[in-house]
Parts: sequence; C-alpha cells; structure tokens
Amino acid sequence: MAMNPATGEIYAHEHGPRGGDELNLIKPNTNYGWPAVTFGINYDGTTISPDTTLQGMELPLTYWVPSIAPSGMTFIRNGQPNNEADILIGALAGTHIHWLKMEDGKKVSSTRSMNGYAFSRCKTIARW
Repeated sequence: MAMNPATGEIYAHEHGPRGGDELNLIKPNTNYGWPAVTFGINYDGTTISPDTTLQGMELPLTYWVPSIAPSGMTFIRNGQPNNEADILIGALAGTHIHWLKMEDGKKVSSTRSMNGYAFSRCKTIARW
C-alpha cells in the first residue's frame, strides 16, 4: 500500500492468482470483488470465476495478465499538476519497474523500465 502524496488517497496492489494482479484505489465501503470477480485463473488452469466485473463491485485501476508479481510501490512527481503523481511498482516476475502514468486518478499509460535489472524471488534464492 502507498499514499499518494498529492491527494492523500491510499492505493494497494495485490497478487492475483495465476494472472490478475491488480492496482486498486482504496475507498471506504467498497467491494473489490474477490473471489467473485477476477482476471486470473487457478494455478492448475481451472476457472476461479467466469466474471471480471459484477454490479456493485469496483474494477481495478489496472490489472496484469500475465502476472508481474507486484512488489513495492511508490509515487513520483514528474512535472504533473499539484494533484497528480505517477506510480512506480516493482515487478518480481517481470524483473522490471512498472511506471504508471496517472491523470485524474486514472492510468493513461504504462511503461516498463530497467528490464532484467531487478531479481525475481526465484533468481534471488538460486543465488544464495
């Protein structure tokens, strides 16, 4: 979880099952749907839910299929107006930094940087 320094809003990323990692803006009294809605599947390939959206459930700001295995998150100010900040998320599975360009609280673009620079959990363990 991380707080947007420009707005005070709380954002959280989460690992989905096999795919379906999400980024959500946390709001009071909001149902994010798990496990009734998901963009991922079980690790054995079976369906968790046929639905990716249902009435009364909040869609994520963005999601990743295949999984990037999000790890760590921070906000950066990059010349945006006073109420804006972009989001950087570490990606264990993708071994990269995921940069989400935000505007009016919505993702407008997504860029991968430092590809292969970060180590996944498996590579890190193998190095021990």
